[in-house]
Amino acid sequence: MANPKMNFAIIAQALKHQIRSGDCWDELAPPAKEALDQIATSIARTVCGDGVHWDGIIGFAHVAKGTADAPVKPPATGELERNIRSLVRELPRNGDER
Repeated sequence: MANPKMNFAIIAQALKHQIRSGDCWDELAPPAKEALDQIATSIARTVCGDGVHWDGIIGFAHVAKGTADAPVKPPATGELERNIRSLVRELPRNGDER
């Protein structure tokens, strides 16, 4: 069995693949694309037990929005965590044919 903390890479790549398949991906500015990539990595690390990365996610979202100097106000994490975990459960696993 793979190291659970290393599974973040599989989840991150799956999230990034889904994000890049969006209709508007090519229209996004490079900072927004990079922010989305970093957010996907942070989400994957969080759900794989490699620490909690909410501040990073918030910071990258501010960068993408063009408000990097805006004060960071964390969202209510309960529902956000449930949504992320639900999304991760829907991702294909190695060998799954979905």
